[in-house]
Amino acid sequence: MHPVGGRALLVECRDGAEVRGLRAALDVDPPTGLGEMQPGARTLLVHLTPAAAADPRLADRLAGVLAELPALPEADHPTTGDVVVIETVYDGADLADVAAALGTSPAAVVAAHTERSWTASFVGFAPGFAYLEPDGDPLDVPRRATPRTAVPAGSVALAGPYSAVYPRRSPGGGSSSGGPRPCCGTSRGPSPRWSRPGRGCGSARSARS
Repeated sequence: MHPVGGRALLVECRDGAEVRGLRAALDVDPPTGLGEMQPGARTLLVHLTPAAAADPRLADRLAGVLAELPALPEADHPTTGDVVVIETVYDGADLADVAAALGTSPAAVVAAHTERSWTASFVGFAPGFAYLEPDGDPLDVPRRATPRTAVPAGSVALAGPYSAVYPRRSPGGGSSSGGPRPCCGTSRGPSPRWSRPGRGCGSARSARS
């Protein structure tokens, strides 16, 4: 655990599941001094309330709680019923390449993507860009060797263990490892700027327009 500027604590976790479990445990029984929480891939940034930021003893007590608090099992996470279904046209340029990388067929990739329920684990990279994790085994899609300079808004992508829907036109990643593959296709309807951590979504196959 690391202090962040005297107003927050950064908790390092083993994986995304532990991040979600810790956040759920804090939602169920929030300790004194707990402010806003911002999850990451393997971290949880916990902001202090103004009172905790001004009182080192209160901040220390909160740090002690965070250090000892066990992550809540997935089955015990509070549910809101707040689920969005995204209709998707699976016509992406990389669909065949993704299928080849996974050793399967394009139809099997589409089936695997639509059969899973996805949860927005954290938001990053660009405003409204949510990294979605599946309820089953991840597809673990290799990233593109060369990122795209522009991916259209509404593109449905897979990269590593995550899926995503681009909320706006933006580059497909800028790291040396490359960017996400917009393999699946295009979502129908408004771009999903609704994405926020903890919100669930599913992908439904839509007929080609």
